[in-house]
Amino acid sequence: MKRTLLLLLFPLCALIKVQAHVVRWWDGGPGLPNSSLLRLVIYPGSTVLPLGFIEVAPGDRFEECTVTVKLDPLDPAIAEYVSLNILGANPDKSVGIIVGLKKIPPIALPFRIKGTWAATGKPDGGDCTAVFPNPFEVPVVMGVALPWVLQYVSLSNSLKIDTGGEKVGLQEACFPIGPWKTIAIGSSFSLNAPDRSDGRYYRGINRLGGSLVGTIYDLQGKPQTGVRIELPGGGASTGLDIFGNYQLPSLPYGDTDFHIWKPIQYLNPTSGLTLTQKVGITIGIPTKTAFTALQYWFDAQAFAAPKGDYSGWSAIGLARIDKSETYLYYDGGARPIADQPRNGSGAEVWITPPTGMPYKIGRGLDTENFIENPMPGSWKITTTLQNESRSLSLTVPLHF
Repeated sequence: MKRTLLLLLFPLCALIKVQAHVVRWWDGGPGLPNSSLLRLVIYPGSTVLPLGFIEVAPGDRFEECTVTVKLDPLDPAIAEYVSLNILGANPDKSVGIIVGLKKIPPIALPFRIKGTWAATGKPDGGDCTAVFPNPFEVPVVMGVALPWVLQYVSLSNSLKIDTGGEKVGLQEACFPIGPWKTIAIGSSFSLNAPDRSDGRYYRGINRLGGSLVGTIYDLQGKPQTGVRIELPGGGASTGLDIFGNYQLPSLPYGDTDFHIWKPIQYLNPTSGLTLTQKVGITIGIPTKTAFTALQYWFDAQAFAAPKGDYSGWSAIGLARIDKSETYLYYDGGARPIADQPRNGSGAEVWITPPTGMPYKIGRGLDTENFIENPMPGSWKITTTLQNESRSLSLTVPLHF
């Protein structure tokens, strides 16, 4: 953990202090837009008391030093209503703090959580020299949330969700007990209703997870530049730099869906127009640490059917998460170009594995079709529409 960085600028010599750990919380902390208050939100009628989460976390993805966190005692008048506990190991590379209400006070009580963090000096050889206490404080406020409003809008065939102004990570599940996945960030959402015709459950989360970082390549291993990464329901998105690198910060804690797509142009044979279609895959990635690394090999395609009424599409990607987990993702189908039924194209999508017979697939649901630890070799996805077929092939290496 480097505390100082020596810069030699002839004829000047400047000494700049660097802190490799930061104190952060939902919508607050260094570099975040609302770096002021940790909110403990009380929902009217709820029997569950609110929790707040603070984390002393690495300031960059390469930080390996461990730290110890010490909390100052709360004022007795506050401690009657509020509890403070360390979450998980202490010392550790990231140390969490849980702020909870024991009972609801008669009035909202603003207060501050104070403490210090210091490097342990471990691991050896890691330049973990920030061993002197670094003080921190987090201002906390209690608030009463407004009821959520859910509304179906027939004109846009969409589901509108309004949290009453409370910024949350919006989580979605098919069942009331989960599993839950974050699909958006914000306070007002518009979701595609046809994709949710079988019913969904929603809740908000206000615990900070971390950043998604990495590089996106094409199927030949060259960095891409024209790809977008975003939450399907909005609130967070980013593109790539010229080297294919990206960083999507300040994501909620938990399992998160990311839609990774690129714009594909194709010619409509009946109209003669060049059309652009967003084609991609939604993949689920855990965002439970300060930095989650995703390396992704990806490509997509789209083409017009001979009649010009539908466009066929397919996408395939190989994900490497934190250099340990490997997943193959794939999806395809057809979309109406003109005023056609959504499911009336007759398109078929087939997967050809490295060995064995090809098999037909359907559309993915929460995330697209995927295989964990796929067999090494060449995988091919083929979309057939009105007797016209297009394919993409991806090679899974024997060793990463």
